Amino acid sequence: MHNYLLVRQDLPRSFEDLAPFVRHFACTDAMISPFLHNLRAAGVSFEAQIHRLYARERDRLEGFHPETMNILASHTFGREPRNIKDHTIARALATPGFSFDFVIRFLQPFGLIEFGPLAVRQMALQSANVEELNSKFDKLREFNIDLGSSV
Repeated sequence: MHNYLLVRQDLPRSFEDLAPFVRHFACTDAMISPFLHNLRAAGVSFEAQIHRLYARERDRLEGFHPETMNILASHTFGREPRNIKDHTIARALATPGFSFDFVIRFLQPFGLIEFGPLAVRQMALQSANVEELNSKFDKLREFNIDLGSSV
C-alpha cells in the first residue's frame, strides 16, 4: 500500500499519517530501512520521528527501557509529548534577537522535532547565500529535526 501511494505521488502530509506503518513494522520486527529509503526517494523527510517511534514501540514490546523514561513520565503526569507548531517556530526564527542555533537549542527540549513549510521559508529568507542555507539544513539533520514534506 505504501509503495502504491508513493508512486501515485500521494505523499504523507504529517508524521501521523505514517505512524500506523511504523507501528506495524515494529510489531512484526520488520526492517524499517526500505520504508525510509522509499520516503527519501519521494522527497519526504520524517526520518528522525520514524526512528523515535520505531524504537519506542520496540522497547514497549520488549519491556521497559531507560530511554522511554520521558514518555513514561509524560503519561504519568497526563501530558503527551507534543510537536511545536510551525508558525511558532517561524516566528522565533523571524525574531531579530534570536540566532538560528539559539532557536533550535531552546525549542528542542519543548518538542521541536519538525520544521514545517513556514519555518523552512523563514530559514531560507534569513540565509545570506546557498552555503549558509545548506549549513542550516545540516544543523537540522545533526539535531534530528525533520523537514516532513516541506522541501
